[in-house]
Amino acid sequence: MDRTVHIFDTRSMTARERWPSCLKYECAGIKLSQEIPGMVYVCSVDNEVACGAWSAKMADHLKSTATGSESLMMSGANTKSPRRAFGFRGDVRLTGITRRNDGSEEIAVMSEAGAFYLLRRQRN
Repeated sequence: MDRTVHIFDTRSMTARERWPSCLKYECAGIKLSQEIPGMVYVCSVDNEVACGAWSAKMADHLKSTATGSESLMMSGANTKSPRRAFGFRGDVRLTGITRRNDGSEEIAVMSEAGAFYLLRRQRN
């Protein structure tokens, strides 16, 4: 297992982009954003979910629009990462991550204790 999100180009079998140290523990699942190109949701084997930029172009955009403290996360997962947009920690270990397939930006995460988290992107 790895704590890095790798985006591969299947035509040339090479890694296009990497988001290193995106979580405190290993990645258990990822879902690409349907509404924001260059963004990905990542679920850890522990209790953490993060959203961040897998593309360098989107990471540069996040850096230019960032506000507030540079250390926003208390999870210990690369808190000063310019690629991380937001994240949260659940109550116990997470069992999986999924996304609605109707074009909306809703990510669902389930925990071992039966808690169900739904992340909705607020529309402007």
